[in-house]
Amino acid sequence: LFEREEGFRKEDKARQVLSLSAAAGTVAGRFTDLPPGRYAVIAYHDENGDGKLNLRFGMFPKEGYGLSNNPKLSGPPKFADAALDLPGAGRRIDIRLDY
Repeated sequence: LFEREEGFRKEDKARQVLSLSAAAGTVAGRFTDLPPGRYAVIAYHDENGDGKLNLRFGMFPKEGYGLSNNPKLSGPPKFADAALDLPGAGRRIDIRLDY
């Protein structure tokens, strides 16, 4: 979960990181203690269990990945592609992983 463009896509710059077990169908996670604001979420399936999203040629994901807003992309994703507003009451989002 990211809260700004600066550092977007760099896991060590994320506001929060969740690690969930993969399963067929739907997997649910919850970010907690977030104030209202603008956020973007990146999700990926670490298929080989090495703790990172593996890339082909350093650019193209080799494992399933998705972003909040499920944008259609041509090129690297930007914060604005996935950014959404979180109201005080919270929000549910669905992210499709593309393989």
